[in-house]
Amino acid sequence: MTSPRQVQFNDISSPGFRDTNPPRPPRISFRSSVGLIPTPGTVSKRHPTYEPVLLRYWVVSLGCALLAALGIALEIVRKVSINNNGFHVPEKNVFSFTSAQFLTSFFPALIFVPLALMVHGFDWSIRLWHPYLILSRGNAAADETLLVDYVGYFPPSNVQTHAYSRIWVDGDGGIAVSTTSRIHLLRQTVFANHVAASVQSTRAIGLNPNIADLSAFAASAGFAESAVYNRLGDPPFVLGGWATAEFVFLSDPYLNGTMTVNTTGIQTNANCAVPNQASVTLSNTDASTVSATSIDGCSLQLTFTASAAPQQYGVVNVPNCGVNTAGPAFQPVFFWFWQQNPNRFAGVFCQPLITLFDVTASAFLSNNSLANVTRVDNYPKANNVSGLPLNGVPYNGLIFDTSTNTNVQSRANAIRSGIPNAIYRQAEQAPGGPDSVFQDPNGFLTLTRQVYTRHLSLATTSNYFISTNQTVPAVLTRLVPRLFIESLPAHFLAFLCVAVAAVTFGLHTWHYRQRRDIFLAHEPGSIGSAVALTSHSGFGELLMPYDDSAALSRALASLRFCLDRRTGAIVVDDSAVSDAEQLSARGVRDETMMTLMGNGQRHQREDSSGAETPPGS
Repeated sequence: MTSPRQVQFNDISSPGFRDTNPPRPPRISFRSSVGLIPTPGTVSKRHPTYEPVLLRYWVVSLGCALLAALGIALEIVRKVSINNNGFHVPEKNVFSFTSAQFLTSFFPALIFVPLALMVHGFDWSIRLWHPYLILSRGNAAADETLLVDYVGYFPPSNVQTHAYSRIWVDGDGGIAVSTTSRIHLLRQTVFANHVAASVQSTRAIGLNPNIADLSAFAASAGFAESAVYNRLGDPPFVLGGWATAEFVFLSDPYLNGTMTVNTTGIQTNANCAVPNQASVTLSNTDASTVSATSIDGCSLQLTFTASAAPQQYGVVNVPNCGVNTAGPAFQPVFFWFWQQNPNRFAGVFCQPLITLFDVTASAFLSNNSLANVTRVDNYPKANNVSGLPLNGVPYNGLIFDTSTNTNVQSRANAIRSGIPNAIYRQAEQAPGGPDSVFQDPNGFLTLTRQVYTRHLSLATTSNYFISTNQTVPAVLTRLVPRLFIESLPAHFLAFLCVAVAAVTFGLHTWHYRQRRDIFLAHEPGSIGSAVALTSHSGFGELLMPYDDSAALSRALASLRFCLDRRTGAIVVDDSAVSDAEQLSARGVRDETMMTLMGNGQRHQREDSSGAETPPGS
């Protein structure tokens, strides 16, 4: 008695049915009715052979000529770019909604992307035609023709197919030109454009007749203090120890660059040095004494009240030192700094010097600050700075004769206290504070030279220059934006354009000759086209709608295909099918019987090349 489980696995209608019969050889019989198709032109008008627009000879020739011309033009433009130091672009971006970097990438893409798409279209058209070119030779395997997608959109996905089917050259050409839009060809940079110009010089070397009121010295001391507290740079027409005659030029809000002028300048040297010997003697009577000797042998003593403040500093003149035996305003000075806990002391001797020169000065157009000062020669003209009454000996800018004018004396007191205060303030801003500056043998020397030089240089612009008005020649150096063609990308793209144009033209010429004898009346690639080319060939009976790619390949692996030269249909090349794969006579009779049985019995198959299921178990 048959159990329900046995019935389950033997009944074909059961969900658990299993086919226990051994598999049979695959069924490969089919009937071709291509011979029944009327010869084109006998029943209806013969249609002309379909020729894609992008495969027409004049289109390919024109496209390749444009691509080669672009490569040559690119080399010419690169040469012009080098000779002209780039191309002019507006100083202000006319496209306010985007950046210059985007524009330099976007516009080259407008040129190269259409040509890249054109070459890609050439490639696509050849790949669309290529299976029929292989079929026209006969003895073509299905894996090279019927089962290959030659028209995939993205070229790299078909590189292996191109190489296998001997059309990889054009595919690589499409890939190569497609990369041109990713190469940064243009570079926007600034270029120094030198233009002859003239400026108005408003100052010339001369002693300020109002120097005695100390207004210029007080303003300079105030700026030096402010520069320390607010970390300011040099003011206009002052650069380090240089002070130059001022000049006036027109400014442009979109103009960047410098104005270079042959003018006059005064170089200030604070001439500072640490003492050879310095000591502090603290006294119980609060009259502490400082003794110091300079490297020139000048000695001095000063007293201060130690209990007045834990940190104290100041500046005094050094009388009877060297050749400067005039009043205190021209004598060397001594800066001193002391702190109580721990007990530390530092001192700096300074004897300012000035030198007059003819210079070439370059000032930034944006803020008049000096960019560079180059000494040309000594200043030859006699004047009241290098001659009488100063004879080239500058004011020390810190110590002045006592004045009965309350305002002048107040300025003198402010100057004398302000500069030492600025120096000590800068010591407090040091990473290790004033202790680290005291411990450094040259710590206060560096700070004193920096602050004192700034004070003297700024005072020079007002005290040793007087007003004038004269036109002097100048050179305007404008930093204008320029557009350059990058040499390496330009060479690469020019070579790529010419090479791809030559290869594409040669390949299409070869392809044109190969396809001249192929009759294809419609555009391939559509479902209708596939049905029209194969519906009468018969081998479609070997395939099932639900076959996957592997099943399709197995079903057609033993066949070879070609194009019927009379009708253009895709047919099996009977002369290329091996004898071992021919259907036996018994198989033919069985297949014929199955066909005659009609709907009474029907084959059930795993796939188009799998085992058949017998009718009824």
